[in-house]
Formats: sequence, C-alpha cells, structure tokens
Amino acid sequence: MCRPHLETALRIRLDAFNAFNHTQFSGVNRTINYKSLTDPAVTNLPFNSADVLVNQNGVGTVNGARPQRQLQVVTRFMF
Repeated sequence: MCRPHLETALRIRLDAFNAFNHTQFSGVNRTINYKSLTDPAVTNLPFNSADVLVNQNGVGTVNGARPQRQLQVVTRFMF
C-alpha cells in the first residue's frame, strides 16, 4: 500500500511601499494665468514683489502629499 506524500510549506512575505519614507508631493498647481494676450504678466503668483504671501494657491504651490511608509505582511500556509 502506497501512502500519499504529504508536503506542507509556510511562506512569509513582507511588502513595503515608500520604504525610505521620502515625501512625494501631489496636487501641484501648474496653471499660469496671464493678464492678457498682449501683457504676459503672470497674475497668480503666490508671492508679491515684497516677498509676502498673497495667493496661497498660486502657481507652483503644493496641495498635498502621497501616503507615508506602509508595510504589509503576507503569510501563506500550504498543505
């Protein structure tokens, strides 16, 4: 009589997203508004000529960041 060969295995896996925890900015305002077709002055700059913040959502500003470091552990038992 032949007995079936039983084999079991345990696998553990660690997945890391943004493992080095570097800030990844998102929501960058890339829209430039000009005064008119003949006057190329930009009207939505975040700072004025005196270096005072006048437009919090001006061109080049960042509105958010992607998620921080995330880890997940996957365990698989096969029999």
